[in-house]
Amino acid sequence: MSPRPHPLTSVLFLVLVFLTPGVTQGFSPSLRPRIERGLKTSIAALPFSTDPAPLSGKEPLVTQAEIEACAAAFGIQLRLSTLGPFYRIIARLTNDKEGVEPIGYTSGFVAPFFKLVHLDTMQVRRRYWKQLDGSNRFPYGCGLLLGAAAMRYAYDKGCSKAELLAINDDEKSHRLLLGFYRTAGFVSVKEVTNDLRCVPDLLVWGGVGTRMDMPVEEYLRRWRTVIVSRGEEFLNRR
Repeated sequence: MSPRPHPLTSVLFLVLVFLTPGVTQGFSPSLRPRIERGLKTSIAALPFSTDPAPLSGKEPLVTQAEIEACAAAFGIQLRLSTLGPFYRIIARLTNDKEGVEPIGYTSGFVAPFFKLVHLDTMQVRRRYWKQLDGSNRFPYGCGLLLGAAAMRYAYDKGCSKAELLAINDDEKSHRLLLGFYRTAGFVSVKEVTNDLRCVPDLLVWGGVGTRMDMPVEEYLRRWRTVIVSRGEEFLNRR
C-alpha cells in the first residue's frame, strides 16, 4: 500500500500563504506545476533508463558548490531567492545580458517543522535548447540541475522528504512526466482526481495528476555522480 501524505500537509500551504507577511504581494508562487513544450521535448530526448539504479546509502551527497560548478561548466548560472518559506531558483545563460528572460526556473516552499519540501513549479524554455548546439548542453537537461539545486537547498534547511504532483493535463505529457520523475527516484503516492476526497490536494496543487514523493538525501546521492562527472568531462573537452 502506498504511504499516505501527512494530514496537515494539505493545509500547510494555505497557512503559510496567509501568515507569511508580504507573500501574496511579493512572490505569489503558482499553485499549479506547469511544464512548457520545450521541457516536454527535452524529457523525451533525455538519456534516462526506465529504472533508477539501486543505491547503497553510503554515496556522498552532491553539494551546492558541485551543482553550481556543473551548471557553470555548461554556461548556466543558478540564482536562489527566498521569501519566508518560499524559494525560487532561476537559471540563466552566463553570457546573457541584464534583462534577458531566464531559460528556466523552479519554485516551491520548505516546511522544516514537517521535514518537507513542496516542489511546486518547474519551467524550462526552448530558448536554451535552440541557442546551444547538442555538444554544449548538459545532457540530462537544465531541469535536473534546477531540481538538484532545490533539493540541496531543502536539505540544508532540514527537509528530508520532497513532494510533487505530476500534472495530468493530457495523457501523453503525463506519461512523460511520470517516466521522468520515476527515473529521478520519485515514487507514486496517490492519484489526485476531481473527487471530493481530493479537495485538500486540489487546493494545494491546483490540478489533477499523480502525487509523488522522494527522500531528499536519495536524490542528492543518486545524481551526484552524473552532475560531478559530466561537469568535469565537459571542461576537460575544452
